[in-house]
Amino acid sequence: MSNNIEIQTTKNPNEWVSLIEDAISKKNLECYEYKHFHNIEKIGNGTSGKVYRANKKNSEQCFALRSFFNLDNATVKEIIHELELQRKENINNNVIRLCGITEKECQNALKKYLLVMEYADGSSLRNYLKENFKNITWEGKYKLAYQLAHAVYSLHEKGIVHCNLHSGNVLVHQGTVKLADFGLSKRIKEVTKKQRSDLFGIAPYIDPKRFLSNENLMRPNEKCDIYSVGVLMWEISSGQPPFKDDLYDASLIMRVVNGYREKIVSDTPLDYSNLYIECWNDNPVKRPFISQVIVRLKSMSENKRKLNSYYIESVDKLVSFISKELNEEKDGRIRKKHVLDYIKDLEINSQDIYNWLLYNQLTPKFIYLLGYFYYNGIGTDCDKQKAFELYQEAAKLENNEAQFDLANMYREDTHRNYHKAFELFKKLADKEYPSGISMLGYCYSLGIGTDINKQKAFELFQKASDLGNTISQYNLVVLYETGEGVDEDHDKAFELCKKLVEKNDLSGINKLGYFYENGIGTEVDIQMAFESYQKAANLGNNYAQYNLALMYENGTGIEKDMNQAIFWYRKSAEQGDQDAQDKLKEFSERMTII
Repeated sequence: MSNNIEIQTTKNPNEWVSLIEDAISKKNLECYEYKHFHNIEKIGNGTSGKVYRANKKNSEQCFALRSFFNLDNATVKEIIHELELQRKENINNNVIRLCGITEKECQNALKKYLLVMEYADGSSLRNYLKENFKNITWEGKYKLAYQLAHAVYSLHEKGIVHCNLHSGNVLVHQGTVKLADFGLSKRIKEVTKKQRSDLFGIAPYIDPKRFLSNENLMRPNEKCDIYSVGVLMWEISSGQPPFKDDLYDASLIMRVVNGYREKIVSDTPLDYSNLYIECWNDNPVKRPFISQVIVRLKSMSENKRKLNSYYIESVDKLVSFISKELNEEKDGRIRKKHVLDYIKDLEINSQDIYNWLLYNQLTPKFIYLLGYFYYNGIGTDCDKQKAFELYQEAAKLENNEAQFDLANMYREDTHRNYHKAFELFKKLADKEYPSGISMLGYCYSLGIGTDINKQKAFELFQKASDLGNTISQYNLVVLYETGEGVDEDHDKAFELCKKLVEKNDLSGINKLGYFYENGIGTEVDIQMAFESYQKAANLGNNYAQYNLALMYENGTGIEKDMNQAIFWYRKSAEQGDQDAQDKLKEFSERMTII
């Protein structure tokens, strides 16, 4: 493609050719032999010329070659000046480096030069945001904005104004921001006398004050770059080009001149949006210096990093706590209460965690916890469909808690699919996940997604129990009591139940009361039954609340007390206990008849 390189000269080419040759002879300008470049490929068109990628022979090194449509003495002097400046000054790594110049022999014997520049194999900021925005956290956005500001600072501190900042010539090379077209664009635009129509494509990035000049554009200064930085900061926050739904025409320019700006994106931190609003202030005097932008971005980034670390630590603790609750297989309502209490103990607001999770869906753990919040209405409205979708996403990424909760949702009416529930529980059991082993036993016990197999259920409950799963320990109590899957053994059932009571397991405490009341594995002891029911009822177990109410209603071993009976029936009914609800309905009908 090298034969497509065209450089037109203007005015007296002999003068600027002499300037270049003089600079080369004085070693102010490094000259590369064009024949040493190969694999030349056009990679871009600009308003001032074309850009090519080329390899240097016998080397893996890659360069960018830039041609110019129009050259004159002033432009050449500017190029030489920039090259000398970069050689003398320590230009920031966030700026594309100018290396030298190369001469291409042409058939008409004219001297045709191309600028040799550092090649960055990344994409433009615009394309980078388009392709990666979903995965860029706010920490990543701060990093991009900070690198952009630091690159501009390295120019301003040496008296260079970029004057052509937009997301098309800000490159992202291996995660690092690099500026292209600095300095030169200013001189080239002035020399080539570009028409306003040529600027429409980058109009949203240009300081509106420049459009108010009697000439095509007023002479740019550092505050013009600050305006562009503000627009780019907005673009980094949104992932979209500015005014993407508007035509880039004279009408848009006039609206911007009259104060039209982009709207703040909803999740943008206030200090960040305040900064870019200051940068695009209509009055250049009120815009910050680039050094001030850097200081404020650095502070924001450090604060965000500390906050992220705090949230990550809190989320890790929270998911571990939920996993522990799942392993103990607490009732869903009790588990939710425990989770809310735990969040309170962490001294963090549940809505703040929800908002953080919403924009940090980077790991299966974070995806699962957001689903858990939606399922239980923590920090947001309850939305079981969103919870289901997030559980599915996290489950595909092998998150155990998500697979467990998703399997349980497959047991519910809305998403009922017993086969999928069984397969997920089996998958968890294969990973030695105690709650998964327990629920697989539950499936075999009741024939959920498989045939009933009480022996298999007993074996799985025993395995999960040995791993510390309390619900499996409770299920073993029931199997020894009923003789399903194992020989009936009331003494064994009673002893296992007492071990559950030692763990303060509510189902175990209630069951122990039942054993004392009915003399299963022990002597009948109504007082111990009452005390067991009362303890579990006070701790929120709805079955114990019903049993306690029944004792008060019938006066079993205690003085009959209908007020206490109704009180505990209501407590149980509030948790959805159907028998308790029926009792209250029965009492209500009696009162109506009387």
